[in-house]
Amino acid sequence: MRNTLAPKQTQYKYYSRLRALAITALICTAAVALIIIVESALPGNTSNKQSTFVSDKIQSIISGAHAPVDSAKFNLFIRKFLGHFMIFAALGAGLSACSFLLIKPRAIYPLTSAACATITAFLSEALQLPVFNTGRVASLTDVQIDITGAICGILFFSLLLCAYILIKRMASQKKYRLLKAVFVNAHAKTLFGRCGKIIATETCQYKRSYPQKTI
Repeated sequence: MRNTLAPKQTQYKYYSRLRALAITALICTAAVALIIIVESALPGNTSNKQSTFVSDKIQSIISGAHAPVDSAKFNLFIRKFLGHFMIFAALGAGLSACSFLLIKPRAIYPLTSAACATITAFLSEALQLPVFNTGRVASLTDVQIDITGAICGILFFSLLLCAYILIKRMASQKKYRLLKAVFVNAHAKTLFGRCGKIIATETCQYKRSYPQKTI
């Protein structure tokens, strides 16, 4: 019975201590998803004011002065990059962490996280339709940017996961080799010590049984 359970324990031994991160990842991912939904549900005027304020602040920091009046292109770039790509990259990484920690088999976490991110992207654009919102326009280009950001976030989490597993395996091999060397050294010393005691005892008994003749 122990032999059948050993492979599973070995397979998941690297992730046994990551259970505490599942709740944190779930809360952070839910917060990011809530921000996406709330921002998508805002009216057009409010959303434009927010994006313009953020882009002007960023451009003023970069240029060292106040943002110029004609900043429509920079505003569009900030809106697409921060408001779509980066926030969905964070969502993709968070969904990957939640899927990996909470769903089994763990190997399907890229599919589940990508599916959830795609649904969120379409939902966020659906909330911008004239039926649900005023002053907003739904765009398939934004959906493509969102999905691309989510895929980048999933790839980023996968790279971190591979690095973690590699480090854990290398550390385990190093510890195993160290413990093996210590065990072999101690065992050799113990073995030679026992052999020395046995030889000394046999020698004493031999001398007592067959005392040497003095000439």
